[in-house]
Amino acid sequence: MYVTPAPRVSDDPLYAVRLGATAMLSYAAIPLLDPALPPIIAALPVGLVASQRKAFNLGKAIGGPIVMIVLVWLMTALIELLRPMPMVYVLVMWWTYFIGFRMILQSGAQTGMLIIIVAVLVSVMGMNGNATVETLRDGFTQASLVALVLGPLVYALFPPRTTEQHVDEPTPTEGGVVTGAIVRATVLLLLSFWLYAVMQPSDMMMAVIAAMVLVFPSRRAVYFEAMQRILATVYGGFMALVILVLFTYLEYLTVVLGTIFLGGPVTG
Repeated sequence: MYVTPAPRVSDDPLYAVRLGATAMLSYAAIPLLDPALPPIIAALPVGLVASQRKAFNLGKAIGGPIVMIVLVWLMTALIELLRPMPMVYVLVMWWTYFIGFRMILQSGAQTGMLIIIVAVLVSVMGMNGNATVETLRDGFTQASLVALVLGPLVYALFPPRTTEQHVDEPTPTEGGVVTGAIVRATVLLLLSFWLYAVMQPSDMMMAVIAAMVLVFPSRRAVYFEAMQRILATVYGGFMALVILVLFTYLEYLTVVLGTIFLGGPVTG
């Protein structure tokens, strides 16, 4: 699967500042929206803005949130329709996983990963009932709309130095695409059964992490990306600890927002 290269300081010296501003504004939107799933509101806009490189790409800024909304609504409707039919439910989920993995292996496109992540999340949450999966759907919709607003805003406030737009260069995987997709879809389906049995709605990130392991085509890529995510988790956990300690002594929203904003430049 295509992995977006790291940003260059020469192209975008304000990249980390932009991420900090996105995180701060996303967090500030939570009291205004009062969502059922605040972590999604805080995280999704940051992820979508972080995925952009070089100059502002209006197509990605608009297309990413819209694709997320469409996928979540379609998958939610499908899950609610198929849940009373367990065998059909399982077969359709395997086919959805297969389509996503085949897309990744055949073209390297990140859209396949998005399909798989949404499918795993919605199907696992759907096992807890229609109300739970609809809460997840509404949470992703709210977060995508926040990202739709914040993406152009933070780029206008903190523009990159370069005017060149980044062009993705995905490369197909060598070897048997269909066989690889079948193996990965089957493994993920078996893993989904375990998630169906043990995962609570509050542990939704387990489903994302489980799927992320399988979307990369080689063992080397899996280990490299896993290490990157471990480091990011350590940095994020440290910053969260600092924010909580400060909030213990200074219980003001402005303090929380300020430290969240500083988290971008400090960790970036």
